[in-house]
Amino acid sequence: MTRGPVPRVLVLSARFGSGHTQAARAVAAAVGRLRPGALVVVRELGTRPATRGERLLPAVADVYLRLLRWTPGSYGWLYRQTATASDARGAGDVASWLLGPAIREAVRSVRPDVVLATHPFPGLAVAHLRWRGELGVPAAVVLTDFWPHPAWIHPGYDRFFVASASTARALFGRGVPPGRVAVTGIPIGEAFWAGSPGGLRRGCAADAPGRVLVMGGSLGIGPLEAVSRFLLRLDPPPAVTVVAGQDRRAAARLRGLAADHPRLEVHGYTPDVASLMAWADLLVTKAGGLTCSEALAVGLPMVLLRPLPGHEEDNAAHLTRLGAAIQARTPGQAAALARYLLVDAPGRRERMGEAARAAGRPRAALAVAGRVLALAGHVVLPDTVRA
Repeated sequence: MTRGPVPRVLVLSARFGSGHTQAARAVAAAVGRLRPGALVVVRELGTRPATRGERLLPAVADVYLRLLRWTPGSYGWLYRQTATASDARGAGDVASWLLGPAIREAVRSVRPDVVLATHPFPGLAVAHLRWRGELGVPAAVVLTDFWPHPAWIHPGYDRFFVASASTARALFGRGVPPGRVAVTGIPIGEAFWAGSPGGLRRGCAADAPGRVLVMGGSLGIGPLEAVSRFLLRLDPPPAVTVVAGQDRRAAARLRGLAADHPRLEVHGYTPDVASLMAWADLLVTKAGGLTCSEALAVGLPMVLLRPLPGHEEDNAAHLTRLGAAIQARTPGQAAALARYLLVDAPGRRERMGEAARAAGRPRAALAVAGRVLALAGHVVLPDTVRA
């Protein structure tokens, strides 16, 4: 049944890095593609706090990001301590107390037909409000990791959109009804939807063994400078492009290094990841859900360096099982593995690329958007939303 002539969709994220909000915007763009004229509002909680509870969110995000950058083991311990729960109903009560006023305000303003979350904090608040009968429209969540920590799980959700069949099975094992789970992939940007984003194969020296893209997520977390130095010490060195994200100090140091190494190119935060991945033969990165989903979409093999304890370790294990990635413990080992895949075992690199492409879901945003519109009472043709 159609609720109205124009779908109204509220998408909620939170300011914890940029991946969750990138996923939210990808879904918003896909809803617009499938239903031109739809009203889609993306609200990143914590960006412009309007309520008392929401004003606490930047402080929580700051603590979280400091743990990830400076004491990741502490975050990993907390993640594992909470990983045995079946769901997050207790945390949902806290989340709704903190974020409920901001979400109620957004719902009053947008009057959505459906609410979608791409981060567990606002998601738990929405699910809890729905569970208690305070939200009269469907609530859905996009899991932006390959393995579901209980923080993603609450009985108030009408739909869970997940990365893979193994993610879905893990949800079933925690009691989520199969009818509430859709395997869509993790939503990524429009530049990836065709599966083969255009990117110039920019030239590199004739003796360079290949092209290596080094990334540390939107925040530039990880030993980017160290791994770059080890790559440039290879004989001969590959062409190396580093994305330092929002870490301006790391970008400045890397640009200083690039002054003496013509095979090194440095970017800060860039929206042009699709063309950089199209350029690369190999990606060295931490195991963030969005970055790795982008790499899968274009069939780019990965060397996963120092995944963050907790959710990224789970992501890395999943990607390794797929055969799309191998793991490195140190920057030196990452460079050695890069040489191995580029020079000594190009056949294995090609097989890793094939495994990545087989697992990739470049149209995940469209798949999520089509199902969100269905929840809102607006039917779309199945062939337009294939993952």
